[in-house]
Amino acid sequence: MAYSDYNDIQKLIKWVTFSATSKVTLTDITNEHIPDADSKINGLLERLYVVPITNSDDVDKLKYISARYAASEIAQILVLQASGDMPNIIREWKKDADSRLEQILSLQMDLPNSTKISSTNSARFYSFCADGDDDNDTPERQWKDGVDQW
Repeated sequence: MAYSDYNDIQKLIKWVTFSATSKVTLTDITNEHIPDADSKINGLLERLYVVPITNSDDVDKLKYISARYAASEIAQILVLQASGDMPNIIREWKKDADSRLEQILSLQMDLPNSTKISSTNSARFYSFCADGDDDNDTPERQWKDGVDQW
């Protein structure tokens, strides 16, 4: 299940009507650009949530991000094919998507209906002469102070 669809892209890119014969086709949008955007989103969200997100309420929050990432890539292709200058709005779509995704990653915005990855403090790294901490017992020291161990 994709987070956005070609209609979401069409709402943003109004200067082109996408079809089977347009420069960027409907197939390109649904098989390449949207999956690429969703992969980027999932790659970042997988630290916090089980991905892909499937709850429809949470997918609606990700639709905004997915559509803008895909639309910015598609618009760049169209503008570059026409040898034109990149409009600021295209840059703003990507910035807005980055900002919204950052809100989710920094836990300012939650996906409450999706499964969160539980964080654990059980795996700790120690140096060879570590003394432990409040959460873990002191590991047995590998190196002794004041003793030649080479």
